Amino acid sequence: MNRIWLCCVALFLIVFPGRPSQGALYGEENRGKNDFPRVGDSLEELTARYGPGKKNAGKIRIPGNDEYYWEMKGLGINVVMQEESAVMLVAHGLGQKITAAEIKALLAANAHGTGWRPDGREPRWLRNDRKLEAFREKDHDDMFFVQDIAVVAKSGHGAIPGGR
Repeated sequence: MNRIWLCCVALFLIVFPGRPSQGALYGEENRGKNDFPRVGDSLEELTARYGPGKKNAGKIRIPGNDEYYWEMKGLGINVVMQEESAVMLVAHGLGQKITAAEIKALLAANAHGTGWRPDGREPRWLRNDRKLEAFREKDHDDMFFVQDIAVVAKSGHGAIPGGR
């Protein structure tokens, strides 16, 4: 009897594996390695993965810092560097608005093993360790930002979620 019950449970779990958790959807578990740039990446890492970026090709979001631009997988991505490390990503669709799937991929790339949660001030996400935030800028829903909260707050520049 126990063997039959165990076989039924095993078969049920194989057929109905369950829905992934919110953390799995927005975390490391749901992405291939190095799909998109990450806050915290060095310029050396970014160049090794995506080739040389165009330096200061766009609007400088945090004055006094270099910004590099790459195009990949249908997105244009500006990466703001501070002290050898990426502190802000600004992504936009090439020829179309950025999609929900692309936003999920950017969140997954920047989860760093901790995941994301909606912040309640849509469309804004806060990483579970509260070090990064991600959002669409008010009146510019074609752009998606991922940024280091402490660095941007200290600089007094950068994007402000919801245009506050």
